[in-house]
Amino acid sequence: MNRTVAYGLILALAALAAGLGYQVYQDRQPATGIKIDIGKSGVSIQSQ
Repeated sequence: MNRTVAYGLILALAALAAGLGYQVYQDRQPATGIKIDIGKSGVSIQSQ
C-alpha cells in the first residue's frame, strides 16, 4: 500500500467520524418548533 492510498484512507475515516459525530450532536439537541397532536380529545398545538 503506498502513501497516497494510506492518506486517502485516513482522510475518508476522519470524514466519516466527523459526520457521525455531527449526527450524534444533532440528535442530542432539544427539539424546537411546534408540536401538533391529533387524538380522541381533538387537536393539540404546543410550542416547544
